[in-house]
Order: sequence, then C-alpha cells, then structure tokens
Amino acid sequence: MSFYSCKGDKFKFDATRNIPVNGYVNISLWFQNTFLKMYGYKKCFFQAKESIALEGEPTDLTEDKFKNELKQNGADPIEGIYESTTNTAQMSKYKIGVKKIDGGYNIVYFSGATNYLDWKEGEIKAKLFSTATATLFKAEWKMLNKKPNIDAYVSFEFI
Repeated sequence: MSFYSCKGDKFKFDATRNIPVNGYVNISLWFQNTFLKMYGYKKCFFQAKESIALEGEPTDLTEDKFKNELKQNGADPIEGIYESTTNTAQMSKYKIGVKKIDGGYNIVYFSGATNYLDWKEGEIKAKLFSTATATLFKAEWKMLNKKPNIDAYVSFEFI
C-alpha cells in the first residue's frame, strides 16, 4: 500500500499478513489502528504539532500594516482588502489584500482558511496577471495545500 502526503512524499508499506475482512470489519478504522500501533501513538492522531508544515511564500504584510500603507500612499482602483461574504464547506470566508506589484498584483492572505494552521498572515495566496480585458486577470491561485492552480481567472467589476 502506498500513501502520498500533501507535499508529494510517498510512503510505502509492505506486509505479509492478511486483513481479516468480514461484514463486521471497518477497514479504515483497522488501518488507522494498525498504523497507530506500529508507531506507538497514544495521543490524538490529528494534533497540529505532528502535522507536515506546508511551504508558503511569506511577506512582511499584516492586515494592519497594509491598511496603514493604503492610508498613507493611496490605492490603485483594485488594491484593497476583500472578504468573502459566505462561509460554506466549499468556500472559506477568506480575508485577503490585493496589492499592486510591478504591473501585476499579489493577493495576500490575512485570515479565514479552514486549514488555518497551514496559512500564516501575510503569505501570498495568488498572483494576478493582466489580460487584454482591463478588469479580467489570469490568476496563479494557491489551493488549500499551497499547490498552484494556474488555470484560474479573476475579474473585477468597477461600479
């Protein structure tokens, strides 16, 4: 059996023992308990200090620092702090900052990820690149596991 971590690491387990399967065996629970016994775990399996840290792209920005920069220097029409209006299982209620950088924009994470232990305030969540349409941008968006989704598009509508 092989497992892959969110960072692409491969863990392979070989065994000669059979799994005693009948109508009463919960295979998932059997695997979990067997692996916990193999590694001597007596604690909760999902403790944060035992999780794999995902590599991010940190900046020195915090929400307060970004607000102060916008007040002091003014803002491009797209620059600002945005917050999603819904919080569902499919979409977290993110709070992000859009900051102009060298002709493009960086989207900086401030809060709201469901896996909040993996995301730190000030990390780059996405990079926006101009297209032929002024309010449409190609986005290199980082997913929950911080892998890039380069097929995303973001549009800004000015009212």
